[in-house]
Amino acid sequence: PLKADSDGDGANDKQEIQNNTNPNGEGKRVPRGGSNPLLENMLMKK
Repeated sequence: PLKADSDGDGANDKQEIQNNTNPNGEGKRVPRGGSNPLLENMLMKK
């Protein structure tokens, strides 16, 4: 289970996943906060 902020960047994971995911479920890059390989990996595998 995800911690509230697993990458420690101050953004809540649930919100972050929403921010980093297009409606079709593909990961998208966001300039704010930079890249998060772990989160991107998780999103790409679903």
